[in-house]
Amino acid sequence: MSYVKRKIVLSIAGSDSSGGAGVQADIKAFSYSGVHGMTIITCLTTQTPDGVVSVHPLQSGIVSRQTINALKSFYPDVIKIGMLCNEDIGESVLNAIDRENIGKVVVDPIFKASDGTSLFYGNYREFYIKKMLPISYLITPNIEEAEELSGISIMDEKSIRNVGKRLVEYGAKNVLIKGFHLNKEQSVDYLYSSKSLRKFYIPEIKGKRWHGTGCTFSSLIASNLALGRSLESSINISKRMLWSMMDNSYKIRKYKTEILIPSNNPIDFPPLDFDLDRLNIWVSMRRVVKRILKTIPLDYIPEVGVNIGYALPNAEDYNDICAVDGRIVRGSRNLHAGPLKFGASKHISSIILAVMNFKKEMRSAMNITYSKEILEKIRKAGLLAYTFDRKEEPVNSGSTMEWGTREVIKKHNKIPDVIWDKGSIGKEPMIRILGINPDDIFEKLKQILNQ
Repeated sequence: MSYVKRKIVLSIAGSDSSGGAGVQADIKAFSYSGVHGMTIITCLTTQTPDGVVSVHPLQSGIVSRQTINALKSFYPDVIKIGMLCNEDIGESVLNAIDRENIGKVVVDPIFKASDGTSLFYGNYREFYIKKMLPISYLITPNIEEAEELSGISIMDEKSIRNVGKRLVEYGAKNVLIKGFHLNKEQSVDYLYSSKSLRKFYIPEIKGKRWHGTGCTFSSLIASNLALGRSLESSINISKRMLWSMMDNSYKIRKYKTEILIPSNNPIDFPPLDFDLDRLNIWVSMRRVVKRILKTIPLDYIPEVGVNIGYALPNAEDYNDICAVDGRIVRGSRNLHAGPLKFGASKHISSIILAVMNFKKEMRSAMNITYSKEILEKIRKAGLLAYTFDRKEEPVNSGSTMEWGTREVIKKHNKIPDVIWDKGSIGKEPMIRILGINPDDIFEKLKQILNQ
C-alpha cells in the first residue's frame, strides 16, 4: 500500500471560535505551505475578530494524552507551541515532549490578546524562562512579549540586540523579535542568533488591522523549517507569505479586524531577493496593477496588452525598471496580469528612460489602446497630449519608443501627460500615459475614464 510522504508540523495551541487565530490559523498556514498539519488543543476560546469573549482551559490530562498520542503515532518534523493558557497545561506538554526526540520546537510565547485579554494564567515570565526557552529552537515574541520576558524596554536596535542576547542566555537557541516599526514605513523583525542580529523587513500595509498574524507567522516558519529550509530562509519566505495574506485579508460582517487569506497568485508574493528600494517599487506597482485590473475597460486593452513600469530613482537600463512580465492581457473570463519583475519590458522601459533623461522624477509609464474617442477624453480631462510619426524615424534610431519619446519632448520643450502615435505597418497604434509614479499614472487614467 502506497502513501504520500509529506512533512508534518504539530501545533499545540488554543482553539479560536472565530476561525482567525489559534489552531485554525495554524492549519491555514500549514496548508498554504504544503505540509501536513496536526493540532493539540490546549484551551477553547470564544472570540470575534475584534476580541476575546471567554477562555476555557482544558484539563491538563486531556492535553497530555493528545500530545503523547500525536508524538508516538506521527513523529512530527517540527512542533509549534502557541497558547498554553496555564502552567499545568504547559507542564503536561513539556512532559510529553521530553519522551520523544523532537528536533525543532518553535515557541510563540503568547500571554495576552491584542485587545488586552490575558491568555496565560500564572507566572508567565518565570514559566517561560525556566521551562519554554530551554526547549525552543526558535522563540517568536512580539515587542511586548520580548520586553516582558527579558525585563528590557525596547527603544532601538541596540536594545533589541540586548533582548535577544538575554533570551539566548535564558536558553533559547534563536530569538525572532517581531513587529518593530522603522520610520512608520517598514515592519522589521530581528533575528538574534549566534551573537549576530539580522533584519527582515517588508513595507507596512496601512489602514488595516488583522486577527491571527502572530499565530500564522510562527506556523509558516515552522512549516518552512519542516520543509528543510534554513532558519533565515524560512523567516524570509514566511514574512512574505504573511504579507501576502495580510494584504489579501477580508472583513466578516460588522467587525473591523480582518481575517488573513492565502493567495497563490504570483503577483501577491513579494520577491525574496529584493533590497528595500526594489521592494518599495514592487509594492507600489502591485497596488496600482491590482487597481488597473479592477478598473480598466476591455476596450482600453491593445491587442499586444497593457504594460506599466516604474523605475528606480537612478535607473540606467531596463533592469532597473519593474514592469508586468507578460503584460496585462484579456483572459478567458477577465483580465490577467503576469508577475512583476525588474527587466520584464524593454518596450515600456525605453519610454521611461527617455523621459528620465529630461526629468528624473518622471519614472513611470503605461500604454493603452489608441482610439479617437480616447484621445477626445484625454483632451476633455485637460491632459497634455503630443504625438510623433513613425515614418519620420531614422533608420539607425535603435528603439522607436526611445526615439519617439525624445522627439516629442525636444520638439515641444515640455514633458506631456500623454504621447501617442498612429502606428505603421505591423505596428499597432498606441497611447502612452507618463507619470511620476504608478499612482500618478492611475490618477490620469481615472481622469480619462471619468470623461
